[in-house]
Amino acid sequence: MVRRRVTSASTGMNATDVRTMPEASQEQHRAPRRSSARERQSAPASARKEQAFPASLGVLLMVILAIAIIWQLGLWGVTATLTSHAADEAARAASVGGSTAEVREDALRSVPSWFRENMDVSQTTLGTVKVTSSMPVLMPILTVDGLDLTSEAPIVAESP
Repeated sequence: MVRRRVTSASTGMNATDVRTMPEASQEQHRAPRRSSARERQSAPASARKEQAFPASLGVLLMVILAIAIIWQLGLWGVTATLTSHAADEAARAASVGGSTAEVREDALRSVPSWFRENMDVSQTTLGTVKVTSSMPVLMPILTVDGLDLTSEAPIVAESP
C-alpha cells in the first residue's frame, strides 16, 4: 500500500492522507464488475454446452434402458401368451384322440414360426399337455438356457 499526501491548491488547505494501492492490488480488491448482456450470453453459453453433453448423454442412456426394459417385459408377455395358447391347442388336439405327433403339430402350428424353434410339447401322465418355451432376451431369436416358461392345459375328453 502506498501513502500519498494530497493538498488542494485552490483552498490552500493542508493535506489529507490518502491511501492508494498499486494497480494489481486494486484489481483484486475491486468489487466485481457487472458484465454486459453480450458477455453473459457468450461465456456461459459455451460452458453450458460443455455441461449439457454429459447430462444429455446420461438422459439418453436412461431412456434407452427404460425402452429396453419395457421391450423385454413385452417379449415375456408375448412368450407367456403364445405358450399358453400352444398348450390349449395341444390339449384340444389330445382331447379328440390325436396322436402325440398330431398334438405336437397342432401346438406348433398355433404359434408364429419364429417361436416354434424354442418350444417343447409333451403329454404328462396326469392328463395334461405341457408346453415349455425358452424366454427371449431383447430379441425373439435370442434365448438363455434356464429361462423357461411352462404352461399346462388339461386334456378334457370330447367327442369328435
